[in-house]
Amino acid sequence: MSTLHWHFPTEIAVGEHISQHLPHYCEQANIQQPFFVVDPQLLTTPLIQGLLAPFQPAESSVFSQFTGEPTEAHITEAIQACRSAQHDGVIGIGGGSAIDIAKAIALFTPQPCNLPGDIWTFEDGSETPLPYPLAPLLPTIAIPTTAGTGSEVGRSSVITDSQSQRKRILFHPDMVPRWVLLDPMLTLSLPAHLTAATGWMLCLTILRPIAAAVITRWPKQWD
Repeated sequence: MSTLHWHFPTEIAVGEHISQHLPHYCEQANIQQPFFVVDPQLLTTPLIQGLLAPFQPAESSVFSQFTGEPTEAHITEAIQACRSAQHDGVIGIGGGSAIDIAKAIALFTPQPCNLPGDIWTFEDGSETPLPYPLAPLLPTIAIPTTAGTGSEVGRSSVITDSQSQRKRILFHPDMVPRWVLLDPMLTLSLPAHLTAATGWMLCLTILRPIAAAVITRWPKQWD
């Protein structure tokens, strides 16, 4: 008899203005000095400034120095900033890029690794053994502002290799965020074309396994 084990342990809080309770969820995740990764297009909006307001500048930092898909250079810069200020948790606010960066920071910051060279040690499918014992990852909270990415409940980060311009996947089973705050109010200021595009990505995510099942069931029809 075949069995299936489905395990996604992230706790998800949903509701209008739920993101305003971020300090409470930081306490739940034992985050006292958060490192924020914020989509640069959102950083100056009143809603995001409101989320950052309860946190003292001396105890928190904000990283938004990235555009488009993150590269190993973005990851390295963010990790170094998080390490230097000794932050104890990461909060990703934005689309998939911001959340992917946040999860990569949580993975690499506690490790005695050399950057950017060791980043690809965690590439999905890599059989290269780690040259050091793995330290516990920093706790992460994800606050998505778009639909379609799914990064907030995933155990991987998609990073663009700047040399080959190829997307590569970093993976570790503990990369999944501790909490996800789904606040529909954060999506209201998203431009209409981005709302449509990310919504369509969500539809494709749903259709992809259906298409795979059809092709598997009737392979000759697709030769």
